[in-house]
Amino acid sequence: MSDRGRKHKEFWREVHRSPRPRIVHVPRNIGGNAKGLSDAMRSLGASSFSISFARDSYGFSADLDTVDDADSIMVSEFRRFAMIPRILAAFDVIHYNAGLTISMPSTPPPFMLRRLVSPSYLMRLAHSLLTSFMEVVELTLARSNKLQLFVTFQGDDARQGDESRRLFEESIARHVGDEYYSTASDRFKRRRIRRLERHGVRMFALNPDLLHVLPDDAHFIPYTNAGTTGAAKNRTGTDSVAPPTKLKIVHAPSHRAAKGTDVVEAALYELQSEGFDFEFILVENTPNSKARRVIEGADLLVDQLYAGWYGGVAVEAMNAGVPVMCYIRENDLDFIPPEMRRDLPVMNVTAEILKVELAKFLSSTHEERGRMSERCREFVEVWHSSTGVAGELLSTYRVGLMRSDQMR
Repeated sequence: MSDRGRKHKEFWREVHRSPRPRIVHVPRNIGGNAKGLSDAMRSLGASSFSISFARDSYGFSADLDTVDDADSIMVSEFRRFAMIPRILAAFDVIHYNAGLTISMPSTPPPFMLRRLVSPSYLMRLAHSLLTSFMEVVELTLARSNKLQLFVTFQGDDARQGDESRRLFEESIARHVGDEYYSTASDRFKRRRIRRLERHGVRMFALNPDLLHVLPDDAHFIPYTNAGTTGAAKNRTGTDSVAPPTKLKIVHAPSHRAAKGTDVVEAALYELQSEGFDFEFILVENTPNSKARRVIEGADLLVDQLYAGWYGGVAVEAMNAGVPVMCYIRENDLDFIPPEMRRDLPVMNVTAEILKVELAKFLSSTHEERGRMSERCREFVEVWHSSTGVAGELLSTYRVGLMRSDQMR
């Protein structure tokens, strides 16, 4: 038996040995959020597992990674579809992540008359139709089996260009090309959200702006990718460690235009030309384990400038006591708990004032940065506790399971 086959067998053996109700987090582990949540649930005594059907470019893994690089696309798709009934039979709660079901429907290609006879266009269209059909089948079977279904949207899986431009003065949609958000992808996202709602899927969002385009009963939940480790830098502000002679500022874009990387670089280079002495580190296309080490050794993380909320990388930074600058959209804060809004330590910046705020930070004292570090660490411990979020979700699952038992 191959190593892959052995891992699959061991995984399913453990699943079937576990008591019910059983929970599975699928189909991807973007940013480590799904597995972090599943691991926290297991630490609380729940039978929780994570399965990934896609290779993560940053090195995040799940309890079961099904991707085999030797498989063709067709074989890989067949394996994924074939696993749907097995998962539906083995688990009682399915928590989808990244806005995707196991079927992982793909966005249809934009309609263009001249491309109708193109083989690539026809293949993309056929794949989109097939995966969308499989999603309907999957959701119908899951509901007929009285499974509890949940989905977490993480960002652009729900965010729509046309709605972002209509709702917000500042957004990612105003800084990216037409290929980033298209009319076809916007419509596709809306159709899928309505489909999930019709099939009784409860929805959560990691970014509060998504709640503008999700059903009214959707809820905000914080990132849970910080883990339990991370040593705060300069926590007391009065320790005996000498302040660094040169501060380190880090920026870690996953998409330069969406994150505002050009603005960040320009502001920092101007400050260096004006005599500010610091080290700027750009973390790009780097595995998470290596990126995290760089970020934990920084004095400041400049996160995204247009989304209106901070990303998972900012949580990792704050967990290590590294202060964060990011654009926080005030209109979205009504979606988060009032206490979280009160405690938020992120330095709210826009592209226009970024240089000024960076200069203030670079001119701050060692003690002031120490207090910032302490606030960040405390914030993550309270609001991004994986066990805290997991406990709340487990309570939600139990209520749903009780209702299902009453219906059976």
